[in-house]
Amino acid sequence: MNGVLDHNSPHNFLLNWPKLNARGLTKASWNILPYAVLWVLWCERNDIIFNNVTFSIDNVIRTVKCTIWGWIDIVGKAVDVKKDHTCNDLLLSWESIVRDFW
Repeated sequence: MNGVLDHNSPHNFLLNWPKLNARGLTKASWNILPYAVLWVLWCERNDIIFNNVTFSIDNVIRTVKCTIWGWIDIVGKAVDVKKDHTCNDLLLSWESIVRDFW
């Protein structure tokens, strides 16, 4: 778990991201989460520096969740994973989705 907390090394952060015994949308979301967080934080950083945007944690969280939803299509089997779900499920029911592991 030390690697996940190693903020000086994105490589170690990604390598040490914990695995969940999960399925479906939970598994896909969890596996994409660290990449989405790094990407969104990088974009947010650039917006703050170059576009004078004000930081908003609520916006970052919403953007991470929407990015995960969009990137699930890239991972494959999106039809199966996204079946019976919408992006709003990630936005409004995040806790229940990430707790759906067995």
